[in-house]
Amino acid sequence: MIILEVGDKKDKFLVHRSVLAATGDFFEAACKPVWLKGSNVIELPADDPDTIQTLVNWMYSDEIWSSGERQVCTFENTLGEALASPFGLFAKLYILAEKYQIVRLKNDAIDAMINYNEYTDLPISLISYLYDNTTQDSVVRRLILDIVRCEWNRDQFLDFAERMCRDFLVDLAVPSFDLSAAEFDKYTRDLQLPHSQFCMRYHTHSDETPFCENLKNPTFPDD
Repeated sequence: MIILEVGDKKDKFLVHRSVLAATGDFFEAACKPVWLKGSNVIELPADDPDTIQTLVNWMYSDEIWSSGERQVCTFENTLGEALASPFGLFAKLYILAEKYQIVRLKNDAIDAMINYNEYTDLPISLISYLYDNTTQDSVVRRLILDIVRCEWNRDQFLDFAERMCRDFLVDLAVPSFDLSAAEFDKYTRDLQLPHSQFCMRYHTHSDETPFCENLKNPTFPDD
């Protein structure tokens, strides 16, 4: 067994070595003797214990389990409120999956966010949080942009623009400069909701892996 020591308080999570190593490249390397150096402990001091608990559950069940009930989010939620919601959990899982190169979890977290956005709004505070914690080529940024372009109107954008991070505003504006007026008009008319062709647009797969046919739903206590 491997012990994951997480956060400042060193919360401990026991995981079978084979299960942890199968999760992705980072943990496969971390489980090797050359890195463990005679120990069975992997330290993750910068990570959130609740998110790691959800990760461990996912390792064994292949499902994202939310410990909290479904709740309606609003555009106005503070970051603390947003992160405490299931939407925030899915965002944190995506960031964790990018950090530790867990491709399947990235895809599952994307699916969870698309599904949850059918139920409730994406808080503005989560947009900046995801941008602050992901790379420029991250597919979750593409998802955020598609949600905003498909669901927001002009007045909402003007109301929220001052609270948006610069990189998001740049990404939102770039197509208007890259395309001619006619092309941009067609581009805005042809925008598709995130659940349309979700796998091709947002998932990461190896060449041998077929495209996903259905979104993978997160699981809630009342399911």
